[in-house]
Amino acid sequence: MSESHDSKIEAIREWLRSCPALAGARIGVDYLAADVGSWVIDVMPTSPVLKTYITGATQRQYTFEVAAKLPYADDITNNIENLALCESVESWIKRTPTLPELPEGCSAQSAEVTSTAYASYADTRTARYSVTGRIIYKED
Repeated sequence: MSESHDSKIEAIREWLRSCPALAGARIGVDYLAADVGSWVIDVMPTSPVLKTYITGATQRQYTFEVAAKLPYADDITNNIENLALCESVESWIKRTPTLPELPEGCSAQSAEVTSTAYASYADTRTARYSVTGRIIYKED
């Protein structure tokens, strides 16, 4: 079992690095590089507490977006390939048996996709394709 991380975003980034669709990719944090094929994980705003237990522990959510800068054009095959790549990330998030090793005092319970792949920004040559998800975790 791996060691827990100092921050949730670091743990989630490390966890995503094991996704086969992202093999060998550089995954930035809060910054998508200009290079085609670049990936980023961004934190999404949300209400973090889902439930408070009588012990004082809480069930929480950590929402994130995984995005890539991919080639974009009036080429149906290219755009289908872009969406298929993002769907692979979606599928992995939903089906992977592993969860992130969160910081001490936090234990991941599940991972979910909250928004399917879509082109969130496009110009004439590239597009930002995004998938959003969340980690449900318990915090002592």
